[in-house]
Amino acid sequence: MQNHQAVLTFLKEHAAYTCAACLAARLELPLCQTVMVTLGLQQVDWFETTEDLCSLCHGRARVMRAKK
Repeated sequence: MQNHQAVLTFLKEHAAYTCAACLAARLELPLCQTVMVTLGLQQVDWFETTEDLCSLCHGRARVMRAKK
């Protein structure tokens, strides 16, 4: 549950798109756990994913953020 809360907090506090790898690295969590949390968030109204540039690594990837 701590990992889930850490991901939620990060996404709500950082408005820019972030890829799963950068999110995991920033939170010092295993990538697989971060992906599991974000997959579950795809059903939530305030969460969005798209293909775009990550604000942290600037790579093109599936990225996510909290909707404004």
